[in-house]
Amino acid sequence: MIRGGAQRFIAAVLDCEKPVIAAVNGTAAGIGAHLAFACDLVLAAESARFIEVFVRRGLVPDGGGAYLLPRLIGPQRAKELMFFGDAVPATEAARLGLVNRVVPDGELAKASREWAERLAAGPTRALALTKALVNASLDGDRGAAFAAEATAQEINMTTADAQEGVASFVARRRPTYRGGDRGAAAPRGARRRLPPVHHGRLIRPPPGTPGPPGYYGSAPPAATPARPPRCAPGTTGWR
Repeated sequence: MIRGGAQRFIAAVLDCEKPVIAAVNGTAAGIGAHLAFACDLVLAAESARFIEVFVRRGLVPDGGGAYLLPRLIGPQRAKELMFFGDAVPATEAARLGLVNRVVPDGELAKASREWAERLAAGPTRALALTKALVNASLDGDRGAAFAAEATAQEINMTTADAQEGVASFVARRRPTYRGGDRGAAAPRGARRRLPPVHHGRLIRPPPGTPGPPGYYGSAPPAATPARPPRCAPGTTGWR
């Protein structure tokens, strides 16, 4: 039940191609805290607090807590939070690196929407590849990370957004991104098929797929669909 419930829920956030923003107000305890830690960006209201509540009830952390926390704040700090179960105020969470930014309670919704809109207006394929690179770097060595970076660069340069970014730099103007996987030379309305991102890895494209053939990491198990999982609802304007 844990693997099909809490762990699957957290994995869906980690594996989602879109950047996921957590806006935390009040208390995030147990899996609620782990859900926030799995997100790519975390905004917290001044009144927010985070609690590794499991030890208070004689339980082992679930929802990927023992995987997420050491990667965010190191094993010693993670053990302290999990062994004692003390509440961590938003300002302390930001100091530890669990939270990106703390805002007044009344500005949380506005701040989170502003970040979501900025991401949605950006080069979305570049953002998706960047998320995959950063997530994968935590579990691999330098050689794998450099190879992945080279592959991601090749993939991204097939998109119209990458060409627009370079052109706007040369012309000294603000770029206008369209988002998605559209190639620079693709017909109007067409979408170039690119290697999917799955579990933080770039997967080898099917035979005959346009674009660079490189990949890194291992393909997912046969029983796991290659298509990335559906992202949580509530995201804004992603293309």
